[in-house]
Amino acid sequence: MELKDAKVMFDGGAFKNAIVARMPMSTGYTVTFNVQPKFKTLTTYYFLTGQRSKDEPRVFSSIDAAVANAQKVGFQTITVDLS
Repeated sequence: MELKDAKVMFDGGAFKNAIVARMPMSTGYTVTFNVQPKFKTLTTYYFLTGQRSKDEPRVFSSIDAAVANAQKVGFQTITVDLS
């Protein structure tokens, strides 16, 4: 999900929280949005993607960059999972 689409869904109350986590088998980090239970969708979470990478998660080189993008969506509280 691109940043602009995530902002629209956030404003509509679709997301429960944002999680910044390490990308498996990589040195970067991803941003994941969990969907509220009241929004019945096929998936319960979405990855933040880039404009050119379609359905592949955007990989950020630092936690700061990932958190900054989650803040751009509108989140004030963001979970960082380092496991």
